[in-house]
Amino acid sequence: MKKCPNCGADLDAQAQFCSKCGAVQTFDDDSMTLSEPDFSAPMQPADASQKSKSHVLMILIIAVLAVIIVGIGFLAAMLLLNPNQKEDSGDDTEKAVVTTTAITETTVEETTAETTTTTEAATTAATAAITPAPTEAPLTLAVPDVSAFQKDAPNGGDGESYTMSWSAVADAEGYELYIGSCEPDYSSSWSYETKQQTNTIFSVGASINVSYTCKVRAYAHENGNVIYSDWSATQSVELCPPSDNYSDFAMRGQVNTHGGSVDGVTTAYVYGNSGYEVQHHVQNTWHITAKSSYYSNGVLWYECWDTDDGDYYGWIDSNYIDFY
Repeated sequence: MKKCPNCGADLDAQAQFCSKCGAVQTFDDDSMTLSEPDFSAPMQPADASQKSKSHVLMILIIAVLAVIIVGIGFLAAMLLLNPNQKEDSGDDTEKAVVTTTAITETTVEETTAETTTTTEAATTAATAAITPAPTEAPLTLAVPDVSAFQKDAPNGGDGESYTMSWSAVADAEGYELYIGSCEPDYSSSWSYETKQQTNTIFSVGASINVSYTCKVRAYAHENGNVIYSDWSATQSVELCPPSDNYSDFAMRGQVNTHGGSVDGVTTAYVYGNSGYEVQHHVQNTWHITAKSSYYSNGVLWYECWDTDDGDYYGWIDSNYIDFY
């Protein structure tokens, strides 16, 4: 008997391997010496438990292979019994694919529609958020539609008078007139003036040869500013002097001073040859006879005499005469 130098197990004197640890046993003449194990040699099971585990693993592998073989055999038998099964299965598969595709497309369309609606709503909300609130448009006035000068008094001792009119403009508070005049007998140059009024007519008259031009624009106030329309077309008229025969001309009336007083002024003042000069102080309700007229400084003047005794009163502003 001898002992294994590796694990100390009792061994037969001629044993080459340890039955317990598997170590290779070598011997010389004098004593027993343990050599390095030879791992190229097949290993023996260490004990009974290791052998048991190996047996169980082999059994499981065999069982799995048996199940696979049985399954393959079953499928082969089914195919042999029903050769159309493959085709039916293909049809069902195609139907399933079509159905699945249709459901998928419907779901995608619904999702896309919902996404589009949500995006449009978000875009609308964003646009509304960044769009400034509408502001009230500034006031604009239409251009007055003017008519040509119309003659409203015959050519006679009182000269001629003409009236120009225009259409009323919505939202207008009044009208501004730009008036030009030229008197060839006294000056070859034009003079201009502006005036504002609320009515829609403008009249001119003269006892000498005078040319007039006039254009109109509407105006109104907004936020402390004056708003104007564009100017209308310019209208022109040329007035002729009255007849020198005053015997056929006699306009009678009564002086109306409107609670104040009025003066008959000189011919030189009316014709622009001198400053303001009084010919006669005229009282309210006096009866006058006008024999000629003249337009200057924006006023239509009448040259007047006393109807009762023939006294000369000079030129009276037509605004202070009520003709019969």
